[in-house]
Amino acid sequence: MYIQPRENIPRYIIYYTSRTSKETAHYHHICTSDRNNMTATSSSSKRTSSRGFDVEKFRHEGHAMVDYIADYLDALNTKTPNKTFKEVLRVRPDVEPGFLDLDVDMMENGGEFADALTEFHTKVMPGVLHWQDPMFMSYFPSQMSYPALLGDLLSNAINTPSFSWLCNPAASEMEVIVMDAICDAFGLPLERFGWRQRGTKGLKGDKGGGVMQHSATDGMVVSAIAARDTKLRLHPEVKATNLVAYVPEVSHFCSTKGAACAGITHLRKIRCPWNDAANNWPMDVDQLEAAVKADIAAGLTPCFVTASIGATGTCSIDPINKVADIAKKYSMWFTVDAAYAGSASMVPELRHHFNGWERADTIIINGSKWFGCLFNSSFMFMADNKAVAASLNHTAVYLKSGERPTKGVEVEEDGSDSGCQTVAADTYNPVDFKDLQLSLGKNWRSLKVWTMLRTMGFKDLRNMIREHIRLAKYIASQLNESGYFEVLTSTDFGLVCFRPRGETEERVLEFLEEINKDRTTFMVNTVIESKAILRLSIAHPDFSDDDANWIINKLVTDAADFGIQKA
Repeated sequence: MYIQPRENIPRYIIYYTSRTSKETAHYHHICTSDRNNMTATSSSSKRTSSRGFDVEKFRHEGHAMVDYIADYLDALNTKTPNKTFKEVLRVRPDVEPGFLDLDVDMMENGGEFADALTEFHTKVMPGVLHWQDPMFMSYFPSQMSYPALLGDLLSNAINTPSFSWLCNPAASEMEVIVMDAICDAFGLPLERFGWRQRGTKGLKGDKGGGVMQHSATDGMVVSAIAARDTKLRLHPEVKATNLVAYVPEVSHFCSTKGAACAGITHLRKIRCPWNDAANNWPMDVDQLEAAVKADIAAGLTPCFVTASIGATGTCSIDPINKVADIAKKYSMWFTVDAAYAGSASMVPELRHHFNGWERADTIIINGSKWFGCLFNSSFMFMADNKAVAASLNHTAVYLKSGERPTKGVEVEEDGSDSGCQTVAADTYNPVDFKDLQLSLGKNWRSLKVWTMLRTMGFKDLRNMIREHIRLAKYIASQLNESGYFEVLTSTDFGLVCFRPRGETEERVLEFLEEINKDRTTFMVNTVIESKAILRLSIAHPDFSDDDANWIINKLVTDAADFGIQKA
């Protein structure tokens, strides 16, 4: 088969001419059959694209999409119609399961992108639950920021799997820089959880580091797998079927899922009784240690324990130092789940809530919750990246990052290395993040975090968190003073836990349905010790005093209309 010489292959180079205030950029294709003799051709000479449309149409449709997104977010924020959204959007959709009816026939031969956007607007958007609405107060936040949204667009345009340094050097090195910056901002010791020494470019010689996981659940599964394998590696006499995991009974299900995915079949859910001092439901550490002792007496092996800072139900904070003591005493891997509240560690006056978390083996915080980074951005900090990589590093020659410094490298029997290698502080030895996560590939997650921090800075995020907590405390005080409600827990973060006074559990849940009925807001409940608790979670980055007063007035009005007796 004849292969055309490289110098004879036409090259297509896109450039644009100088732009004036009245001109748009003009794009031309420069086509050469001789690398040394380039001649310009008309922009009308276009190649057929297998990307849906050419770059100029992409520019046009992209502008239309950004306009649509801007109109959507503006309609949510202002609660006023605009040229795209003719009616006020309500938080909850008015649909039933099976509502969606798309034109499946169009998926065969396709059509205009504008028609697809129209079909989305008319058929899909009516079924969307609007998490970006200021009155969305369920679960925990799913925040976005405009700089992160644009960074995500850029990441998706570049579209690299970023599984190794060689695959995308910029992505690998940016993740190191961004994760170290976040580690420092969160008040975690870089000496334990950072990749680099202060003031040096090279990766430091100990074991810490941070990685961006897809979700907190991914981070919990990775932690449980590392816990299992570390225990079995250090104690070959231990049977995998005898390993035990311990989680607070009110913890997020990802703790249970992590243990299950790691094959840890013995799971102990530790009681979380009411604690007057904490004014919440933290884990009972006495029961934790008693459970550990009982398992050892039964011939089982304690392996993995989790604790929460800001548990999903009521934002309870477990006694982290005491859990760390027990984990150390019985040689268990210790993971702190701070998926929501962890971002508050950026605020110096809130650091006391996080005392002891630096003693954990892994810490998980979601950038998608209270950090404005969109979904698919969970920060996991490791005290020992080598222990994680030892479980997850399954490589092949074609995945290697080429020849690298060998000083201090730990080489496995199969010839691969694991984690971040120990090299001189002025030597940069790449991190292959594929060895620290479940999947091989990953999108360029750190890019959206960097564009956000480069634009807003940690200071804007700190101010948002302070404002959310101030407004949460204000709402809590007003609900208490109304006489209709009792606030059940301390308002340490942005969650208010309350219920109508003197009502049965059935009536409390019926009242929740009443709150959500008009679809102007959306809340959910939790149940602890058979007590139904309503949750009001401040989520929107720009949640304001006006928003707070609106929801207070709605709750008080709904309570009166529902027949709740005022104290």
